[in-house]
Formats: sequence, C-alpha cells, structure tokens
Amino acid sequence: MDDLVRSTLAAWDSLGGVAVSAARIAGIVLLAWLAVAVAQRGIRTLRMRISTRLDDREAAKRAETLGRVVRYRVAVVVTLIAGMLVLAELG
Repeated sequence: MDDLVRSTLAAWDSLGGVAVSAARIAGIVLLAWLAVAVAQRGIRTLRMRISTRLDDREAAKRAETLGRVVRYRVAVVVTLIAGMLVLAELG
C-alpha cells in the first residue's frame, strides 16, 4: 500500500504544475457549482416560506419575483468569482 502511494505521488510530481493547476481548477469549478446549488436551494426555500405567509396574491408574486432575482444574482456573482479564480490559476 505504501508503494502504491509513493508511486502515485511520483507520477503526480512528474506531471508538474499542469496537473496541480488542473486539479485546482476542477476544485474551483466543483466548489462554485456546489455553492450555487446550495444558495439557490436556500433562497428557493426562503421564498416559498415568505410567499405562503403573505395573504395578498400580488405580494406573493412580488416575493417570488424577488426570489428569482436574488437567485440569479447569486449565480452570477459566484460564477464571476469562480471564473476570475480559474483565470488567475491559468496565469
């Protein structure tokens, strides 16, 4: 088992900076995707909770619209940050 770990690390080192950069980029993309998914689910839950407590149908529609706007903005901000991090990793 110890030889397997050493050979894997040796192979990883032989790839150089390209493999490390690729792994970091994959991590950035994965974390950004998870962040967007968790944030959108939380915002959707909050929007539904708020809209069910409102008596006025127009107020409920406004709450749903604001929830969609916030979800979109969160997705855009997280995507932009992840894009900048990927570009910084590429150099």
